[in-house]
Amino acid sequence: MTLSQIAPVADLVTAIAVLVSLILVLIELRRSTAETKLANSLKLTEIVSSLRAITDDLDLADIVLRGRGGMEHLTPVEQMVYQKFLLRVLHTANTIRRVSTLSIEGDRENKVIALRQLRAEWVHPGPRDWWQKIRANAPVAASAAALANEALDIEAKP
Repeated sequence: MTLSQIAPVADLVTAIAVLVSLILVLIELRRSTAETKLANSLKLTEIVSSLRAITDDLDLADIVLRGRGGMEHLTPVEQMVYQKFLLRVLHTANTIRRVSTLSIEGDRENKVIALRQLRAEWVHPGPRDWWQKIRANAPVAASAAALANEALDIEAKP
């Protein structure tokens, strides 16, 4: 056999090897994507569970319950604690919302969950009044402020 006779066979073997390599890369990419989705889902569950566990502290739970009625029901120190709690709820909801924009499975569901979670805590008079007072200069990212406004059905900043 001459070299010119072997060349087509070598080309065929090369093409098959490239095709097999591409298939293996595709399989690895799918596996990696599935692992990433699972890891993100577990992280979101951990974040939400951590937030919910905060109110296992009965003193904080009492502050939260009184703060829902209005900041005037709290001492200055309790107001600071409650405001930090409200910001943590907002940041958690915003994290869920932002992660859902990264094309993770359940995108729409995560967006709904983020809004529900925020509304569940912020729908009360205390958080609503507090947000109205600070929203023009809120210590949060623009995406978090937009989410808070959406949760409270407030138009964008004046």
